[in-house]
Amino acid sequence: MKKVYKQIVAYNPSDDVITVFRRLDITAPGYERIADETFFRVFAMANKTSEIVLGKTVGGDFYQLSPTPYSSYIKEDSTTVNRYINKSKLLCAIAKYQKEKNIPFER
Repeated sequence: MKKVYKQIVAYNPSDDVITVFRRLDITAPGYERIADETFFRVFAMANKTSEIVLGKTVGGDFYQLSPTPYSSYIKEDSTTVNRYINKSKLLCAIAKYQKEKNIPFER
């Protein structure tokens, strides 16, 4: 992945629900490998018919993440998120998931 992600989530935009949430430590050695593995774990747990996998960058931007066929490259698309996803609903869904699962909030 080209960007540095703090969080990778599986999001159902029709129900405004987060089903999978993973936080990444950007200071960890081997971050690139850990980020790729985390993406594929989240992608494997997501329901591909109703959920999309999103990554939140260090700058707070969201990108839709998807694997490319016949390669280990991960496609990063911001136009879909900016055009079709309501960011306030997405942030509320993330906060609700963190509260329900007792995951501490970032400061």
